[in-house]
Amino acid sequence: MRPAIWAVAARLLLDRGVSAREFVLVGVTPEKLAQFAARRRGTGFHLTDKEAIMAQSLDKLSLSDAERSASERIKAGEVADFVGAAEKPPIRAAVLDVLALSAPPRGIRVRGARIDGALDLRDAPLNVLALDDCDIAETLQLDGAKLGRLSIVGSRHSGLRARGATIEGQVDFAGARPLAKESWIDLGSAHIRGSVDGCDAQLEAPPARAKENVPPWDHNY
Repeated sequence: MRPAIWAVAARLLLDRGVSAREFVLVGVTPEKLAQFAARRRGTGFHLTDKEAIMAQSLDKLSLSDAERSASERIKAGEVADFVGAAEKPPIRAAVLDVLALSAPPRGIRVRGARIDGALDLRDAPLNVLALDDCDIAETLQLDGAKLGRLSIVGSRHSGLRARGATIEGQVDFAGARPLAKESWIDLGSAHIRGSVDGCDAQLEAPPARAKENVPPWDHNY
């Protein structure tokens, strides 16, 4: 596609709320997205923090030591384990989102970190998503995701939503605790082929809604 035509198409897509993840899925490279953003500086165009991260390769990002360590371990198929650190190191959710695009061989497995920002893996295929013994600041968005296994064992979390997700193995939130006023797990219409373990978990349900305000397809609580 010629640059001028591509720029017009990108502008239209971004105006419609298309995410950087969807640009990659339809064949628009992160490099092109970054170039487009650079050409639009000073014109009112801007990327969200998440899109700005996704518009760069991880090698070019200003990663913290913890983020760089997590990236290297996840790419190698290992667990990014920070248990035992003086305090839980922060890892931006957008960095994990970029890693998910690279289809790491054993998925994303992190222990003992603080996940900052909204992790949005809706419709993403991933072998494993395991954020164990972590502090997860915002709701995990996993609607429509295709996962081999899902785990937030021992984590403090702000909610998990995986409506319509397909999970081949276990869903494990044993020992999970609230980090926010609402720490609910919504697996409405999900297909779970393994077991579900919520032993000793503590959840905080959303506020009750009046029946007339709940559409028929949303009777999950």
